[in-house]
Amino acid sequence: ASGPRSHFGSSGSKSPSETTSAPHRSFFRTLPPSFKMVAPGSLLWECVRDNNSFLRKSTKTNAPTLSAEPGNLTGENTYRFSGLANPNACDVTVQTTGKKQTIIVNKKVQKQAALAHAPGKFFSKVGLSKKAKKGLTQLNKALMDKMFRPDLQEVAKTKYIKVKRSFTKNKGASNFVKRSKRVSK
Repeated sequence: ASGPRSHFGSSGSKSPSETTSAPHRSFFRTLPPSFKMVAPGSLLWECVRDNNSFLRKSTKTNAPTLSAEPGNLTGENTYRFSGLANPNACDVTVQTTGKKQTIIVNKKVQKQAALAHAPGKFFSKVGLSKKAKKGLTQLNKALMDKMFRPDLQEVAKTKYIKVKRSFTKNKGASNFVKRSKRVSK
């Protein structure tokens, strides 16, 4: 009786080649969580490129489409900077706790398959110093860790400097307001 046999309820003896060709169903139940499947980034990008809740489309012609997704370093809607589709996304942001503001680097965790049930843990946060020299070395160390994203190193440095500059208060504007109040009296 030659021909295809199903693995479910087949009777008779099986040849050795049939028993080794397909693994037993209990094999898949015993796999550790790190072997769970994750969709490739290119497939995810094709799905979320034109339609997701983080897109900020402009009504002007020839205006770029921006994105407000977590992990997007520049806010551009491209695969290179995408925090949703790119498996190695990172971002430099400000975290506010009460009155205290800190600069942090959000990096996407490498073992995403193990965290498939907890998407809130996809990013790990690393605090950076507000001192320029120390903060830049911490940023380099965070991005070059196991060659994470060396192509984003210069962009991340630029954003760190911009975020750090946003903490400084404009003293000239406050003096202008005070002077204008004096003049109006």
